[in-house]
Amino acid sequence: MLGFNVKDLQSVFPSINNLSSQNILNLVPDRIDRWNNFASGPSNWFKDHWLYPPYKTDTLDFDFDQALKKDWINPADLSKVFSLQEMMILNIVFGSYDLNQFFEKLEKENPEAFVWYKIFMNFWHYSHMKNKSDEYDLFCETLESIKKLKPLLPDFELRLTWADSWQPNNLCFHDRDLWLDSEMGLLIYYKNKHVLTFGFSIGNRCLYYSQAQLRQKKGNRFLFNLSWSVLEWGIKILEAAFVGWPIYLVTGESAAAAIKKCYAKCPEKFKPETEDRIKNLYNSNLNFYRRNKDKEPRHCWSREYILLEALDEESNKRKRNDVPQYQEHQAMV
Repeated sequence: MLGFNVKDLQSVFPSINNLSSQNILNLVPDRIDRWNNFASGPSNWFKDHWLYPPYKTDTLDFDFDQALKKDWINPADLSKVFSLQEMMILNIVFGSYDLNQFFEKLEKENPEAFVWYKIFMNFWHYSHMKNKSDEYDLFCETLESIKKLKPLLPDFELRLTWADSWQPNNLCFHDRDLWLDSEMGLLIYYKNKHVLTFGFSIGNRCLYYSQAQLRQKKGNRFLFNLSWSVLEWGIKILEAAFVGWPIYLVTGESAAAAIKKCYAKCPEKFKPETEDRIKNLYNSNLNFYRRNKDKEPRHCWSREYILLEALDEESNKRKRNDVPQYQEHQAMV
């Protein structure tokens, strides 16, 4: 099976409970001494190991934190002194461009570390957080929530994937024939066969749900085993893992418009019936949730998102009586 098993993620990042941003660096308290011990060679050491040497390269009298922030230090050398977890902490605090490049190279050789980096990229694209301490705590919380992702139904398996490189949507890293409309993706397997993809992105303690896509158009008999519509199944999975986090659902019009842009060089391949199908899917009636149109919609990366709210039990009963539970499934099989 393709994708990353969330069970392989380790809990290695301690929470700091919203202390000031400077206190994050207390998680790497001896960073300056450790670096100075490593760099205490001859004076020409700097010329060989610094990416962009400052004006004075013949002295150790420099500010390590400032040097890291300005990308003077080679990340390959940092990896000889600090663990990957410590390097991620430094990256969260200083936002080093070259550290980002370093973590991108880990995509194949260390997918777990790349998941850490991809979570951080979600924040960059979708959260706009100013307090580094809050960002670090959110990072820890997100990591633990991802580990709780499950398909919620027997006979199904779930694997985590992501959009390739740093971009907020791109080809799937694990399956080059699959496009992700989001930062993160869930590959759903039924009897060891990839049958469905869910796509979502992570904001400031909220999720942006933008993709529910069958792997093939016909032969999807597994749909009769579902307790929810395909669209709501993805919501249920995210809701169970990211407890208490608001979920925003993409609108059909904005999803269709964003996908249509991907066909700019061959617009004839994006057929009107495809556009209608996308709109109908993401605007379809929900049995267990409602779109809260009283709240201001959010706009992220050419898409519009509407806040979802769970219906109470009485509303669920009325909704299920009005709309047959398997109506959508029958139309998709």
